[in-house]
Amino acid sequence: MKIIGRKEEMRELERYYNSGQPELLVVHGRRRVGKTFLIREYFENNFAFYFTGNVGASNSVNLSNFDKAILKYGGKKEVASTNWYDAFSRLEELLKNVPSDRKVVFIDEMPWLDTRR
Repeated sequence: MKIIGRKEEMRELERYYNSGQPELLVVHGRRRVGKTFLIREYFENNFAFYFTGNVGASNSVNLSNFDKAILKYGGKKEVASTNWYDAFSRLEELLKNVPSDRKVVFIDEMPWLDTRR
């Protein structure tokens, strides 16, 4: 598929990607407007890591799925993450082994990972 319109958004993605420094970009907006499609298409699904939070899932389910995604991308099989600090530490280790200078980590549906606990 091809992205139609969204020229301003694509310029922003390119600017951040080519900034020469680590960046955190948050894409937000109403549901079903093409945010995920934009990111996937722009980066041609070329991510150092990709994960989607699950709506309504418990924290333990999201952590388990995060661990599975780390394995999918070549991470080491370890004891299951019991908290997000552990999970992101595992992600950090995974990213150290990605040979590319620029790494794109795409965490889709991030709000579903943010729970009171």
